[in-house]
Amino acid sequence: MKLHIIALVSVVTVLPALAQQPDFAGMVKALEGISSANVSNAASVVNFRELKKLLPTTAAGIKRTSAEGQKQSTMGITISYAEAQYEKDESSISVKITDTTGTGFMAMGAAAITMSEIDKESDDGFERTATLQGCKGLEKYNSSDKSGEIQVWVGARFMVEVTGNGVSFESLSKTLAAIDLKALAAIKPE
Repeated sequence: MKLHIIALVSVVTVLPALAQQPDFAGMVKALEGISSANVSNAASVVNFRELKKLLPTTAAGIKRTSAEGQKQSTMGITISYAEAQYEKDESSISVKITDTTGTGFMAMGAAAITMSEIDKESDDGFERTATLQGCKGLEKYNSSDKSGEIQVWVGARFMVEVTGNGVSFESLSKTLAAIDLKALAAIKPE
């Protein structure tokens, strides 16, 4: 649900900026193609068990405390995901790998990330787009409460999210680096 809201907000935020671009019609057509869920391909997702294999056993030195995965389908859109939690004392990191099948609102939000450029900084932290392991992503960090997240769009269908509380941004970056994004992009649906 959180990702759906982020996707919708991203699209609403990005569309006015896109309207000023010379190839706006082409971008809108691409977004329309992404947003139309293909019901016949709805079940073509990567098995969540394959996604679970890519979850690190440790995140920046913190042992994994739980891992789960599942496949869900609603309104013609099927996703699968695997998620792991890492906790020690007051520090926690979560890693989630989602196969969006490259369609629907989640893909629209990811497309918005890939077409955006953000570079924002304050006394308390930052928000910026970046290229991570060859993939477009969004990094956010609040140094006051040591919380942050990294979202990366992989292979036009996978969203990798690393979130943390009570940890440094370096810990989040190391956790993402422990995930083989090239191997993820190479996984084929069932």
